[in-house]
Amino acid sequence: LTPLRPLDLNAENNKFSQLLEPWPYPFDLLSGKIKLSADALWTQNDDFSLNTTINVDNTGGNVGGLLFSGLSFDHELDILPKLQTISAGKIRLEHVDTGVIANNISTELKLNTESSDSLPQVILHKLTGEIFGGTFSAENLVYDLNNSTNRFNIKATNNDLAEIVKTQQLDGIVATGRVDGIIPV
Repeated sequence: LTPLRPLDLNAENNKFSQLLEPWPYPFDLLSGKIKLSADALWTQNDDFSLNTTINVDNTGGNVGGLLFSGLSFDHELDILPKLQTISAGKIRLEHVDTGVIANNISTELKLNTESSDSLPQVILHKLTGEIFGGTFSAENLVYDLNNSTNRFNIKATNNDLAEIVKTQQLDGIVATGRVDGIIPV
């Protein structure tokens, strides 16, 4: 990382991407707190090992066109000799706008490197959140970073049909009632 100038993280209106160069990532952080700590061990008789703890507190920003706020995250990882989750990370996200607004999202995250190629599988356990005046959930959602496409199901409960139809911006269509179902993603 090469800073453009001395880092002043208390400065107003600074995006994370404007503090460091080059910034090749498809995300940016606009607010919040990040804490990384790491331990490395090497001896003549043991393999080099490196583990880290990542804490993200109340961050906001974007990933592509997706806007988010209130992201808090704790995760402990072994980086070397092999990337793996030490204990499941806890994620909380107050608000995300993908064109459809979801709130109060929480999940547990684990990286699985046992059955994957060069990149890990991201496993979300106990995913829950609020959308369309109802809720959504998934028990064990697997996203394999080695695949260009992934498929999983999300359970929707008590969602407001009027809110769903409103997102489609269709003139003259009116819907009432609530719906439950399984949404293939």
